[in-house]
Amino acid sequence: MFSNSLFHKVVKAPIILYTFFVLLFGMSQMNMDMNSMDGKANC
Repeated sequence: MFSNSLFHKVVKAPIILYTFFVLLFGMSQMNMDMNSMDGKANC
């Protein structure tokens, strides 16, 4: 069996990366929505 700390590192890394990408994607989506709304308003 492998050590507990190694297990936690292996489990935590993907979760942190996943949350980071979700936040990044969410921010970009919000920015795109804002831009599209601005574009419609300008038209």
